[in-house]
Amino acid sequence: MWVTYPLINLVTRLPQTLSGQCPISFRCRTFETFSLSFEKDLEAMDVFESVKELTVANSVSQLYAFYYTPSPPLSASDGWNLYSPREEFGRMGVGTRSKAWRFTDINKDYSFCSTYPTRLVVPTRISDSTLQYGVKYRSKGRIPALTYLHWANFGSITRSSQPMVGLTNARSIQDEKIVEAMFTSHIAPESRASQTVFGATATNLIIDARPTTNAVANTAKGAGTENMDHYKDCKKAYLGIDNIHSMRDSLNKVVEALRETEALAASVSGDIPGTSAAVLPVDRQ
Repeated sequence: MWVTYPLINLVTRLPQTLSGQCPISFRCRTFETFSLSFEKDLEAMDVFESVKELTVANSVSQLYAFYYTPSPPLSASDGWNLYSPREEFGRMGVGTRSKAWRFTDINKDYSFCSTYPTRLVVPTRISDSTLQYGVKYRSKGRIPALTYLHWANFGSITRSSQPMVGLTNARSIQDEKIVEAMFTSHIAPESRASQTVFGATATNLIIDARPTTNAVANTAKGAGTENMDHYKDCKKAYLGIDNIHSMRDSLNKVVEALRETEALAASVSGDIPGTSAAVLPVDRQ
């Protein structure tokens, strides 16, 4: 098993076992746990201190990737060609099996949307001029853009930020046209499947991941949620997911519950004699 140092969250020196072993327990950020046993306490201490120093890096240049030298050396590459958006969306059918979607380089210099990639996939019916008007209606300019296209029924998953509705209940004709074009892309003659596929006529959905109260409350900040009177032939559903702070607290509680369960199980099995050992964090941030 390979575990990179940044994945290590906690390292614990456990008391010596009845068989004379000196164990060290590791807990990863991905929730995996494992232990290493040493015959001598000095060896365990040396590994513990080494892992602690290598895990708590003071600068990015101290990370393993910056000083690792493979043998034999890997082929030189700048990394930018490892992923090709055109090839990936082409694999899904954009430009081949479906003509309802097109590539646009409107964000080639990131001036259109600084947090979107340079190459986007949008409905063929929508021009770049329409996108330029519609971008003003979405928070941080994150217009609806294609994320996934089904190979058979041409159903699509697109993503965007919240609309800038505000207290004045503002609307954008261009944004409504973009959404409409996306919702009708799977039934366009140029993209219709050669045979009827179950699920191809499913209800169009606008999914808002936030709780309803949070979405409505954002109207006071100039944002909000889509007014369904202006978005035809679709429904809206709220997922009720709280903000990132609440989700982080929830995750911490799950991790703490797992930690207590493992400690109890180890105590019952006799792996940890006596009282629980002190847990030393290696992530000091």
